[in-house]
Formats: sequence, C-alpha cells, structure tokens
Amino acid sequence: ADHVVLSYDDPASEDMYEICLDLKSYFKKLEPEIILDRYSAIEKAVNMANDGDTILLLGKGNDEFFLDKKGRIPWMSDEVAAKKTIIQKLDKKL
Repeated sequence: ADHVVLSYDDPASEDMYEICLDLKSYFKKLEPEIILDRYSAIEKAVNMANDGDTILLLGKGNDEFFLDKKGRIPWMSDEVAAKKTIIQKLDKKL
C-alpha cells in the first residue's frame, strides 16, 4: 500500500483512538493516518485515489450501525459511503 487510513469499527466499550493507535503500531514501512470518523476516512481515501488505484475498505462492510458505549448508532454502510463520495468526486470533475 502507498497509504493507509485507519478508522474505527464497532469499538463497543473500548477507546476508538487507542484501538487505532494499537493497529498503527503494526505498520513498519509506512505511517498510517488516523481518522476516527469513518465517513471522513472513506472520503479521504476516495479523494486521494487516482485512476487505476485500488481502495480496500475493511471492517464494517454492509452493517447499518456501529456498536459503541451508547449502543447501536446508525451507519450508512461502507458501500453507501464509498458510492456517495465517489459520486461527489466525479461531480467535481465535471
């Protein structure tokens, strides 16, 4: 990978930032960027991508909620978030 953006996925009772810091410690050859808000993280990845690049969205998948300390929080699914940001990016190019 040329770039990694870390976000959270169902932190339950754990601290989201601490989870991302722990994940970040496993990377040796590049410095992942931490963006806690998942939509913003997906938006960043889409906007950084060039023609021919591949973006991997790992974790949430098509879930329509997050689990955190407050319980279930609505989420649009990674697929919907990615499509929305791709459409916005394409609209800017037109």
